[in-house]
Amino acid sequence: MFQQEPKIIDAKIRNDVSKNATIVTPRLRSVFHCPDETYLGFFSRQWSSICDALGVSGVNSKAACLQAVSLMDPWGWNKIGVKPRYRSYVSQDGFPFELSISWHGGEPEIRILFESQGPEPTALSSLQASQALTRRLASIPDVDVNLDGCLAIEPLFITNGRVGDHHPIWHSLAWRPGTKPHYKVYFGPPVQTANFEESTVRSAMSILGLAEAWAPISERYAILSAQGHRIEFFALDLQDQDHGRAKVYFRHSPMPRENLCALAAFAHHYDPLRFGRILTNVYQHQCIVSNEPMTCLAFRRGKDAAVESNLYLRLSNVVPSDAHAAQIIASILADEGADADAYMHMLTKVAPRPLEQTTGLQELLSYRTLSADRPADVGVYLRFAMYE
Repeated sequence: MFQQEPKIIDAKIRNDVSKNATIVTPRLRSVFHCPDETYLGFFSRQWSSICDALGVSGVNSKAACLQAVSLMDPWGWNKIGVKPRYRSYVSQDGFPFELSISWHGGEPEIRILFESQGPEPTALSSLQASQALTRRLASIPDVDVNLDGCLAIEPLFITNGRVGDHHPIWHSLAWRPGTKPHYKVYFGPPVQTANFEESTVRSAMSILGLAEAWAPISERYAILSAQGHRIEFFALDLQDQDHGRAKVYFRHSPMPRENLCALAAFAHHYDPLRFGRILTNVYQHQCIVSNEPMTCLAFRRGKDAAVESNLYLRLSNVVPSDAHAAQIIASILADEGADADAYMHMLTKVAPRPLEQTTGLQELLSYRTLSADRPADVGVYLRFAMYE
């Protein structure tokens, strides 16, 4: 999902006037070191710390955690080790999962995104394990999913069965207090080429009954791609197709800051003034954004255009430390009615070192407006760098 970065980054930001780019000098990445811990042991510990710090721990949070554990059985009982057994594209260093928090109406939702690991350390073995998990979801007690749309489009992403041509498959679980967990499936970029064809998305949207809504982007995609807006991966809520969303994620190549919202503008409820303020908060005076942020467009049946746009701003190589990133995020959370103090407390529970000493724990900040008179949804994606 994310480009590879050097393990030593960030310390002092200065403006390179000639290039309008941010230049950084080294600061230690926020690296966790627990090779003898299992994937599931580490996940459960971090999930519990996040829920406790955000004030949402209890029976329901433990049940959601146990449900996630069941999804990563049996491979999750393997030790993390000193290098990735199979290099997953979910994280920069090959670690196979990430945790994130999203605030909607000020209330937090805790999520995990992961790539299943197969018995062999290969892309094909991982793919087969992921396909098996998709089908197993329907038989797990208390898991409420609808696989019709997913199984209908899956063959589009498993091209001819050739190793390297297929798209990796990831899954996510998201839990909000007072609700059951809900699930999503992701189709990543092709293993061999990393070149996600628009025609594949067009076919998937047609199968899902979303061809009309996708058409405005499809018709302009050659131009958008040439401008640096390229499809990165495709996701689908595992709900009935009348209520679930299909989501298309785009990665942005280096470009002027004012061009970053070209795709977000296709969606209903896009608010250019609020999006512009977020860009200024993160990028300050930087004119060219070169650390590959992303945009997600969400689509629902019965709508003639994208219903939501979510902007993902990458904080690495932009801020001098995790402490600086935390200040930016806390300010935005407070503006949108979320508990910024609880967020800061949560960081102290999950960080491996003082935030002033590291960078990279808070990899992405997401921002989505749903109406002019409601708080925006804000998300933070935590990166657990394991391998130096």
